[in-house]
Amino acid sequence: MTRVLVSLLPALALIACDTGAPVGGVDEKPPEGAIDQLEAMEGTLVEGASALDDWDAVERTGTVTIDGMDGDYSLDVDDPAGDWSTAFVMDLHLPGQTELSELSGQILTVEAVEMQWEEWPRSVVISDESGPLMVADAGYDSARVEEIFGEGFVSHGTTVGTAEDQTWQWSYTSVVFQTDEGPVYLLPGEVTTITIDGQQWRAAASAAYQRSPQPNANLPGCPIVQNMLAYELMRLSESVSDELLERAADVDAASIGCG
Repeated sequence: MTRVLVSLLPALALIACDTGAPVGGVDEKPPEGAIDQLEAMEGTLVEGASALDDWDAVERTGTVTIDGMDGDYSLDVDDPAGDWSTAFVMDLHLPGQTELSELSGQILTVEAVEMQWEEWPRSVVISDESGPLMVADAGYDSARVEEIFGEGFVSHGTTVGTAEDQTWQWSYTSVVFQTDEGPVYLLPGEVTTITIDGQQWRAAASAAYQRSPQPNANLPGCPIVQNMLAYELMRLSESVSDELLERAADVDAASIGCG
């Protein structure tokens, strides 16, 4: 699947290309219109023991009640021991439109992955007795996903465009998944079925870029220059049709880092 969306903006240099090779706080938003990204995945731990006060990973196994639709959900995991003082509630926004409603009422493990910076969204892993069922990677650290699928399972792929301003340079890429059939490249908004170790998964890419400072740029007072690689995976019993998702006009494109 391929999709390239580019538009020219004042003071913005854009180059559409296809090299076939990998490149390589406060939100800094990439130049709008460069290579379109979906909005940010948001995993917010509303209630969850001590994790409200730190960045550590936290998880709960129990009967999950899921409310919501169309990518916006609230997950409430019951304490199997009936200890209501340690409630576990997460709000999720999934730009890849992963469907969770049918999981409501099942006994699952919901894991809020360790945060890398204060107030950044948490990646989320939902598992059943057979193993991981849904993975939503917020885009800035794939270490937990590599524990599940193996080192190098997901990476930046083909460069599809570049953009720059006085401070930053962006390289927009595909998201590449290592599958049983070989590498599968998806651009933000693309959805397809991939197979990993014989198991089918719905894969949805939402954001992919790499960022570097301009030579001699006057950088913001912040040490974080963050790349973005965000996607969702859902274990399937049968393949799904390919889709092309678009970001609503009234929401910002996914981005992370300091500006």
